[in-house]
Amino acid sequence: MNARRSRFVDGWISVLWIMISCCTSMAVDLPEDLGPEDGGLRMSLAIERDGHKDGAPYVVRVVLYNVSGKDILLRSAWRDDSDSGSVKEYLEAATHIETVPEIDPWVGGVRQGHRVEPQVEQVLKAGEVLSIEWKSDGQRLKNRVTDPGMIQNPDFPLPGLYSVHARLEVVTAERTAFLRSNEVLFTFGGSVGMPKHTFGRFMGGDPESKIGSLSLGAREKVVVGDQFLIGYAKTGQWRMTITDVYSHSSSGRLEPVPAPAGIVRRDPPFPLQLAPSILAAKK
Repeated sequence: MNARRSRFVDGWISVLWIMISCCTSMAVDLPEDLGPEDGGLRMSLAIERDGHKDGAPYVVRVVLYNVSGKDILLRSAWRDDSDSGSVKEYLEAATHIETVPEIDPWVGGVRQGHRVEPQVEQVLKAGEVLSIEWKSDGQRLKNRVTDPGMIQNPDFPLPGLYSVHARLEVVTAERTAFLRSNEVLFTFGGSVGMPKHTFGRFMGGDPESKIGSLSLGAREKVVVGDQFLIGYAKTGQWRMTITDVYSHSSSGRLEPVPAPAGIVRRDPPFPLQLAPSILAAKK
């Protein structure tokens, strides 16, 4: 009886040792700066210059890691037949760029997607990685997006050191995994200083006096004389000229932005609280 119990205990010790060894080897092989796990997947982001000259293209690398211990079926989610491509091409186009300071998002109408062809699939085996790499020459980090209303690819407006994450919704055979990468400190325009914030929120104002407040202040490098466009261009915007700056906010005078030439319309309604506020380019 004791011998049988001893063999049973020894067997469980062997199984536990194998499990611990596998988990340890997987942990050792993984980079330290991966994003959090979801659906058995984790993601990393790297951004480098392809050379040392100003204007050299950016090399962007997104890597998916299968940390689940089992094979995962990846599936594309192209909106139209005209956007067809491999799973890697889809994941490249579906990668969302998130920045701090926040950059104003693209806003506009997107045609309803209609796809007839089946989505493409690819198996990512247990312990394997899927590396996706591309180059971008402009002020953006991506060359294409699946849906500009959902997948942001912002223009970096001013030089400085930005904190960048990538986000990605990966469709698998079981469900959609929501992934976020590690943080990358990205230098744009040759400056390592804190960039001026160009996007904030309207905190409210008085329609009679036409004085309003903004969520950005001195810590975001707002200065007297800055001008912000409040609201949406499609429905009409207001221009705020900053007159007073505080540590965490600012205030200024508001005036409606005239309609484009050839268009007759009334002044837009006074901005609602939390309306988007975008730094206007200086003339």
